[in-house]
Amino acid sequence: MTFIPHSPKKEQSVAASYPSYNATVEQLFTTPRGVPTASVVPIHPQPEKNRLLLVDDEHNVLKALARMLRNEGYDIITASSGEEALQILETHPMDVVISDQRMPHMTGTELLAKVHQRYPDTVRMVLSGYADIDSILGAINYGHIYKFQTKPWDETQLKAVISECFTHHSYLQERKVLAKALQEENKSLMNNTQHLFQFMVSRLQRTDMCQDVFQDFPLPIMGIDANQRLFLLSEMTHLLFPSLESAGVMEHIQDCLPSALLEAYEKILHNPPLEPMALSVNGMDLRIHSYRLCANNSHLLLLEIVS
Repeated sequence: MTFIPHSPKKEQSVAASYPSYNATVEQLFTTPRGVPTASVVPIHPQPEKNRLLLVDDEHNVLKALARMLRNEGYDIITASSGEEALQILETHPMDVVISDQRMPHMTGTELLAKVHQRYPDTVRMVLSGYADIDSILGAINYGHIYKFQTKPWDETQLKAVISECFTHHSYLQERKVLAKALQEENKSLMNNTQHLFQFMVSRLQRTDMCQDVFQDFPLPIMGIDANQRLFLLSEMTHLLFPSLESAGVMEHIQDCLPSALLEAYEKILHNPPLEPMALSVNGMDLRIHSYRLCANNSHLLLLEIVS
């Protein structure tokens, strides 16, 4: 494993642009009162550098790539085999991995397939000649490789492609952050909707009133009476289970509900859960929130989509 720092010229230029923090503080304590002092300029932490792993069994090729990229501002680590690259990745997370295709013991596509499986956020690129293009295209189709560059390479073009790989990595990280934020917002919205639902159920104890109120409620809701017949299927329930499109009010649940929902309802009847019940229906992960209408022993089921 070889660590290759980026150009020292850049470090000198960055460091020179900031005053010495310690010297400035010393001036504050030693300069007589009334004499103007230099303003204190905070030293902001430098943004984390893009991390790049180069993999090739030919030492000369690694040196050539590292020399070409030394002024691009990357933190570069090199490995001479797929096995060594995987060992490095266990302790050194990488943004981009570039591998040669033809290496002994483990080819580039084999390595990048393992990287894809273990570190899906790491962007993967392969370098190879035209003779290997069929196997590489297969790996691209399976999503193991983001970019493919032929050898010998054009320096300007290769630099641009590598820069695009890092841009793609930044996009993936931003998408994860946005997805997490959206998930939290959806969770908050779901909680608020459930509270509203509970409040309304506590005041609606008749099935006909529930039909009027919850038919267009923005969540999948179904009502089952004491005779195990449907008295309510909201519009969202029809969208979630197209097979229920033909199911009508007062139809027996044994004739229309999926088996997983039937089993869940039986458990609710005989052993009412304290927490929402998790189940999978037609490949969807759901949680069932059950509410009993005390007046006639009917139930309202609120279906929460988990994934």
